[in-house]
Amino acid sequence: MNIHSAKDLRALLSDNAPVRIDTTPGIYRWWCDLSAALPLLSPLPVAGLSRLQTREIEGRQYLAIYFGISKNLRARLEWHIAQTHTASAIKAGTISTLRQALGALTATDLSANQDMVNDFMDTHCLIEYLNVDSLPTAEQIEASELSRADYYYPLNIRSARSTPKEIKKVLKYLRKIHKK
Repeated sequence: MNIHSAKDLRALLSDNAPVRIDTTPGIYRWWCDLSAALPLLSPLPVAGLSRLQTREIEGRQYLAIYFGISKNLRARLEWHIAQTHTASAIKAGTISTLRQALGALTATDLSANQDMVNDFMDTHCLIEYLNVDSLPTAEQIEASELSRADYYYPLNIRSARSTPKEIKKVLKYLRKIHKK
């Protein structure tokens, strides 16, 4: 697995980057440093927060906040990292789930928080990713990862069977009221 800060990954996704991220299928996991993750997740119900996956990376504690797959890993990572919060994208609901959740949890509407989301990602997030041989392989990994009983990803809503229902409910509500 590769792991980079959001800021470093943004540079790797540029056209003149010395290392290219493959366009093959893949999986990815977003980590948020503990000092930022706990305040970020504070609007969510406390129940279940003890089941968040933690990991020490480069001497700092991180929480796993989001897991995803893609048939084109490079394009999906770029979508999360560099997406523009246009009025039409917000209205159509095509802003990434991760960006919607980050905006909702910081209590700002999507039309006004693109820079805040980018700054938060650049300052506090690491992205771990791996290209795999096929989309069915990525789908199998995702199904297994999102149904684990020992931990869950708090910003995943769809297909996340292990995320407590009360957390999904609050997150959906927050996303709805901050979708402006």
